[in-house]
Amino acid sequence: SLKDGVVNADTISEMSADSVTSKVELVKQTAGSRMSNIELNIRTFLVNIRDSADEAINGTANMFKVAPEMVANSPFALMGPPAKIAEDLLARREQWGFSYVIVGGEDVNSFAPVIKLLAGK
Repeated sequence: SLKDGVVNADTISEMSADSVTSKVELVKQTAGSRMSNIELNIRTFLVNIRDSADEAINGTANMFKVAPEMVANSPFALMGPPAKIAEDLLARREQWGFSYVIVGGEDVNSFAPVIKLLAGK
């Protein structure tokens, strides 16, 4: 878990798509009929806006010693050009129901083009 407040090799397994799916399902089951009143959010810890998504994904995967697919599919990671990140966010909203996404203060300015692409969607 992220109880230590850091993202490292020990916590990265909790950030997989499968792990998130299990957690969202638990919330849905627990919430029952109240789920329609709940807005799901996620704090993205791994943001890397650049022209090459593969370069960013592979670099992060190497750093954490995990498969690139794990990073590419993790809802905690947003990597690549703004258009790809916008598409990923829309797909994640559809898959998990995340309608509120949080990025760190250090990523706010670089994330602005993504926000512009998502405006009104």
